[in-house]
Amino acid sequence: MARVLELTLTMLRTLAAEHSIRQSLEQRQRLLEHLFTIQRAISRREDLQQILDTITIGARDLLGDEIGLLWVRDEPTSSQVRLAAAAGTRPVEPADRPVVDLADASVAGEAIVTDQVVVRHGQAAQSRMLKLLGPDGVHASMAAPVHDSGAVTGALVVASCDADRIYSPADEQTLRAFAENVSLALTDAATVVRMRLAHHDSLTGLPSRRLFLEQLAQQLAVVEADGSALAVLFLDLDRFKDINDSLGHAAGDQLLTVTADRVTAQLRSGDAASRFGGDEFAVMLSRVDGPGDATAVASRIGDALGKPMRVAQRRLRVGVSIGIALSTAAGNDPAELVARADLAMYEAKRRGTGGYAIYDASLPGHGTVPAAHH
Repeated sequence: MARVLELTLTMLRTLAAEHSIRQSLEQRQRLLEHLFTIQRAISRREDLQQILDTITIGARDLLGDEIGLLWVRDEPTSSQVRLAAAAGTRPVEPADRPVVDLADASVAGEAIVTDQVVVRHGQAAQSRMLKLLGPDGVHASMAAPVHDSGAVTGALVVASCDADRIYSPADEQTLRAFAENVSLALTDAATVVRMRLAHHDSLTGLPSRRLFLEQLAQQLAVVEADGSALAVLFLDLDRFKDINDSLGHAAGDQLLTVTADRVTAQLRSGDAASRFGGDEFAVMLSRVDGPGDATAVASRIGDALGKPMRVAQRRLRVGVSIGIALSTAAGNDPAELVARADLAMYEAKRRGTGGYAIYDASLPGHGTVPAAHH
C-alpha cells in the first residue's frame, strides 16, 4: 500500500508539472477516486476477478484509451501469459481467454521481461495479440509490469486507436499506479491462499489441527466466562485401513472427503470440525447443556457415516468410533480435552464398532463410562 501511495504522489506531481486539459484538477480527482475504490475492494477482500476487471477498465477509461488488457503468468517462470481481464475488446468468454507466448505479447511481454514500463507508438504498437482481440488500427500501446509477492507476474496494458495519441510521463505514472494495485490484489489473494493452506487440510478443506486447537481455546474462554460448557468429539473410522490398502489411496482420499462432508452436515451453527490426520477427525460442539447434547450429535454422525458410500465405483460401508469429552468448570487445556476425547474413542473402539464413549474425569479409577452402541 505504501508503494501505491508513493506512485500516486509521484504521478500527481508529474500532472502538476504538465500543461494540458488531461492533467487538470478534475483528472487528479478522478484518479484518486478510482484508486480509493480499488484499494477499498482489496482491503475488503472482494472477488479477485471483479477487482482485476475494475482496475483494467479504470486504467483504460482514465487514460482515455480504447483498450485495456491484463496479462498474467500462471507460474512465475512461465514463458506464456494468459488474458486475465479485458476492456474494449471483442467479447471473450472466460474459458476462451487466450494464452500467448511472451514473444508474441508485444509491449506486455517486454514489460514482463524488463520489469519496466514500455511504450510503443505507430507500427511498433501493433501486435498479433492486439489484432487477435481487436479493435483494428492500434496506433499506441503502453504496458506496466505487475508483481505477485515481488516477482514479475504480468503486465497491465492500454492501447489507443488514435493516430495522434502520444503517451506522456504522467500517463506512464498513472498506468504504473493502476499496475501497482493489480500487484497488491494478486499478492493479497496469494497470501490468503497460503494462509488457508497452512491452516486447512488440503484434501478435505477442514481446519488443521493447529487451527482447531486455536478455535477450541477461544471457545473455552467463552464458556468458562459465562459458566456454560462445550464438548469435543474424537472420531476414528473403522475399516479405513482395509479399504485404503485394498482399493488404493485415491479411494481412501475419496472416502475421507465424503466423511468430512457427512460430519460437517451434522453439526450445528457455531460448531467446528477438523481432520487431525489419517482417518481421525475432531469436532467441537461450541455449547452443550450436558452429555445428552453431545451424544445426540455423536449418534447423528454415527448414523450418517454408517450409510453406504459410493467410492471407487463401489458401495462401501464404514463404521466410526467416537470419544466424547466435556469441558469442566475448573479450567481446561485444549490439547488435554482432545486427549480425553481420544482416550474415550479408544474405549468405544475396544467395545466394538459404531459406538461412542464419554470421558468422565470424576469417575474414580477410570475415565470412561460404558459405550452406547447404535
